[in-house]
Amino acid sequence: MTDLTSGRTAMAQVFVGIDPAHIPGSDSLWAQVNDLVGGPDRGWHPLWLHDILNWEAEQRPDAHVFSVFANGQLQGVAMVCARTPGPDSVLFGDTFIHIDRLASAPWNRKGARQSADWQDVEREYPGLPWLEGIGQHLVGYCVKLSVQTGHKGRVAGIALPESLGFYQSKCNFECVGDPKADGSRWVRLTAGGRREALRHGARDDGLEVVGGRTGGDQEAPQRGWGGRLLHLLGTPFRK
Repeated sequence: MTDLTSGRTAMAQVFVGIDPAHIPGSDSLWAQVNDLVGGPDRGWHPLWLHDILNWEAEQRPDAHVFSVFANGQLQGVAMVCARTPGPDSVLFGDTFIHIDRLASAPWNRKGARQSADWQDVEREYPGLPWLEGIGQHLVGYCVKLSVQTGHKGRVAGIALPESLGFYQSKCNFECVGDPKADGSRWVRLTAGGRREALRHGARDDGLEVVGGRTGGDQEAPQRGWGGRLLHLLGTPFRK
């Protein structure tokens, strides 16, 4: 992935699971930067990351946490599980991988960088990286997990209003059903996105636990969305 502040390729590690010691607390850099740019806002404050421990503690066999680390910092995290359509969703009519939570560190968010308060962040914490594609990489793992666990690339979740553009323009998702009272919407990977995932990511060996490094890819811009992500993430990873 690319550090937009320097234009250089940044090396990252992606893991299934997260160490409790790495979950940002209320005094962490994640929390302090978020608060400087107007947090805590919905879905981004690190306090909800503590729910990961309780969520993992349920030991659901279909539950996964994907976490991205670079420069010694947690850069993004996703919590996912398998679900069947419920009464509040208009989805696939079949099981799917549900993105329960998806977050990128505040310094990686375009909205935070464009905030009028970002100058305060630069003054307090100069030299923060701006890693491009954290959310897309995490969604890519969700798609790959769906393919490899028999859900045929079906992925969906509930997007806040400020996240709809990301899912639609960056990840090939579409809105389904009516908006909720807070403006959030169910979103799902489009049929075209699923077909691309199946073409590029259908394997029978299951999703291996992640612990390898990922880097930039010169071929990526010429590929379609699903092919690009699955190409980047297709190498077997080991813990």
